[in-house]
Amino acid sequence: MPKDTYFVTCPRCGKEFDERLKACPHCKTKNRKAVCRTCGTQISASVKRCPACGARRRKRMSSVEKVLVAILCFLLVLSCAALSSQTGESANTEVKDPAVVRSEYIAECEDLSYSDICRNPDDYKGKKTFFSGTVIQVQEGAFDSVTLRVQTEYGIWYVTYTRKEGESRILDNDYITCYGECKGVETYLAVLGNTVTIPSLRMEYYVTSS
Repeated sequence: MPKDTYFVTCPRCGKEFDERLKACPHCKTKNRKAVCRTCGTQISASVKRCPACGARRRKRMSSVEKVLVAILCFLLVLSCAALSSQTGESANTEVKDPAVVRSEYIAECEDLSYSDICRNPDDYKGKKTFFSGTVIQVQEGAFDSVTLRVQTEYGIWYVTYTRKEGESRILDNDYITCYGECKGVETYLAVLGNTVTIPSLRMEYYVTSS
């Protein structure tokens, strides 16, 4: 039998039954007995101390109390696990130097073919590339957004960029090297009313030179 199960003897019929029962299952006599957890003597359920050994009676937890304790323990384990996970993530998270991030990004950029992008723009979407040329048009928009037309030796690029805090403005005739993500091609309406389709770049970093 389980170690937390204790039996008492019915004073009326003399048969044993689980002390947790409110009445003898054999003769229905009300149960007024308990078992001392220290010495094992059957005692009255109303006494606070065992008359045989003097031990204080420990109240037996009900099923509901056991469930509540189990739930509390489970929640405590979950809280400790979550806290441990957050602590580990914080310890493993590295804050990289912006200069290092910039250098790594630039190193990943490839020299892509202008004509190949024009012919098969979808093949180059999402690829990091770079090129150098002269700024021939600057359009500044809201929230520091900038749209450029950059003339290279192979043709014109359509460049979008969001100016970072503290950066100088890009001006017409600046010679610029652009680093960013190819967006395929962009079609726009030219001043003369004709549509123009050229390679497009979402610029992340740039270098200007006089």
